[in-house]
This record gives sequence, C-alpha cells and structure tokens, in this order.
Amino acid sequence: MNILFVCHNGIATNSGTHVSNIATALGKLGLDVVAAVPDDNLVTSRSPTTCKVISWSEAEIHRFADGGKADFIHAWTPRQHVARRTRSLASLHDCNYLVHLEDNEYVVTSSQLGITPGDLMSRSQELKIPEMLADPEDMHEFIATSAGVTVLIKSLLEFKPSNLPGIEIWPSAEKEIFQPRAADTALRRSLAIPDDSKVVVYHGNVHAANVEEVRSLYLAVAALARDGRRITLVRLGEDYAELVTDSLKSVEAHVVRVAFQPRERLPDYLALADLFVQPGRVDEFNIYRFPSKLPEFFAMGKPVIMPATNLGHALVHGQNAFLLRKGDGLEIANAMARIFDDEGLATVLGQGAKDFFDQNLSWDRSAAKLEKFYGNVSGMLGGW
Repeated sequence: MNILFVCHNGIATNSGTHVSNIATALGKLGLDVVAAVPDDNLVTSRSPTTCKVISWSEAEIHRFADGGKADFIHAWTPRQHVARRTRSLASLHDCNYLVHLEDNEYVVTSSQLGITPGDLMSRSQELKIPEMLADPEDMHEFIATSAGVTVLIKSLLEFKPSNLPGIEIWPSAEKEIFQPRAADTALRRSLAIPDDSKVVVYHGNVHAANVEEVRSLYLAVAALARDGRRITLVRLGEDYAELVTDSLKSVEAHVVRVAFQPRERLPDYLALADLFVQPGRVDEFNIYRFPSKLPEFFAMGKPVIMPATNLGHALVHGQNAFLLRKGDGLEIANAMARIFDDEGLATVLGQGAKDFFDQNLSWDRSAAKLEKFYGNVSGMLGGW
C-alpha cells in the first residue's frame, strides 16, 4: 500500500515528528510511505530521519517503489493550505484522502485571531483567515468529503460526520533516546543551575492558544521562589506570544533559557528535571489535545503533573501522574511542592509514568492500528 502524508509544516516540528515516526513504523509493516512538506520547509526537513521526505511540488509527480501513485493521501491537519494541496494531490494521484486531527482547530484559529470560538463560527465568512489556519466552513467540507478521520485523542472524533470511519492514534516518543538516565552534571553546571536547586524542564513552544497556561507554570515557579525554595525552570522552545508580563519579570531570575536543540539532545536536558509539568486547564483547548511532550515526559521516568483531561482520563492520580483539577498557578505550585517534599510519592509517580509509557505508548502499536484502519477504509471503498 502506498501512503502519501501531506504535512502542514516541516519534519523537525512536533507534528512532523509524529509523521516521521508513524511513517517509519508503517514502513516496517511493508507499506511504502512518503511525507510531503511545504516547499519552503524541504531543506530543514531533510535533516536525519528514517522517513522519506519530499516537497509538495515533488509529490505531484512522485511514484512509489512499485511505480504506482498513492493509494491514500493522509492530510496531517485540516488547515487551509494542507486542504488545498491535498485536494489537488488526490486528483493527480486519483485516490481518496484521509484527515488527521491534532487539536481543536476552532480554538487554535480563534486564539490566533484574538476572538472567541463563537465569534469565529458566526463571522467566518467575513474574516480573513490566514491559510496556515483552519477555516470552519472549509474544514467542515474537507473532512466531510474525506474517506476517514484519524485523531490524536478520542474527543476529536466529535469533529467528524457520524457516517465516516475514525480512529484514535496515540503518539509516542523514540524509546531509543527518551529513557531514564542520570543527569549530566557538566550540563547542569554549564546552565549555572545551583547545586541545591530543584529543576523543572519545559520544552514546548508558546503561542496564543496556550500562553495563559504556560504563564501559570511561571506563576507557580514564582510562588515557590517567594516561599524560599530554590527552584529553576529550564525552558526550551520559542515564544510566539508575550509570556512574561511586567508583573512576572522577577521570575526570570529563576528561568534558564536554552537555544533550539536537535531532538537527539532533548533527553539530556529532560534528565536534569526533578519533575515535569504539562500546564493546562480543563477547557475547550485541552479537552481536544494530546500534548506532544507527554510521551517524552513519561518515557524519562520522572513525576508528571498535568491536567485531568485528554490523556489524564487514562491515568490514575497519584500512581502514574499528579492530576490537576484547576490548573492555575497556585495548584501547580502546591503539586510541585508536595512532590519535592515527598520522596516516596516522587518515586511512585516516576515509576508509574515509565510503566504507563512502556504499556501504552508505542509508535509500532499506533502504526499497526493505522495499517488496519487503512485496510478497513479500503474495504469500505471497494479496494483500488
């Protein structure tokens, strides 16, 4: 079976990492898989990866190892530029397409435009929505005319018509590099982290949709510092929205910013952490997402603090994660303090996190589900 993924960005992104790993795992099952990225992302997308990467333009004439065209095109998100290219490629390859959902795109688009999801839905026809975002009407039509839908988290299946097949596919992390390891003392010293400081590492980007929740993590660090605790937040990732307001300037003394790191270097930084925090509230954004950092956190075998939503529904509070009910700065601070002060709890949570990863998060397992789904959809369509 020949599969052509259409990515909304480069392979070096979180989304691209999912595509690359799924494609590699599908290849081991005998499928011929190629990932197509926007033309201007091609150079950076040809960094080390076991997945074949081509440009959107190259995808128009691409032929697979058997000399044939794609059997399915898999659109990785329904954003306008992906939808437009997918429709074109589906016509050129004379095949059906499927759509993958990563987020509540309505919330992502409305956050970027500075309006509410309700305003977006009621005013979409009069708004100028950038092509890198999803348009509600276009997204609805794009999904409705697809052959099926895949999602990162089950709640996103609500965005597909009831007559379309759909499947939940959890992401994972590369177990070859994301695994428990001792902290690199030389790296810690190079970052000027005090010997007696507790460490939290957060390596996510900040954008309009999550800026408030990441700010809650900063507020939690500030609260612990005010209580006299020695704490350092190591931050990797880019800020595409204003995170540190004037009232938070003092917390910067407890934050170490790290420049972009190749993916294979990330575990060295994650190993510095005493615990991880995935900030967030139980809201219209977090209900419909599977934060890409969570598999990496769990794989490292450290305590994980996260909201009681999305993946949290599959976890047991106090065993494989510490679940937040509100997700505000004060609750995060209290959770961090409790784990810092209770070595037994920290040990249980760390081991529980690793056990959950080993038992539930696997690229090979997700690829096997996806391969079966491709077969089922093909059968429903009557084959090729």
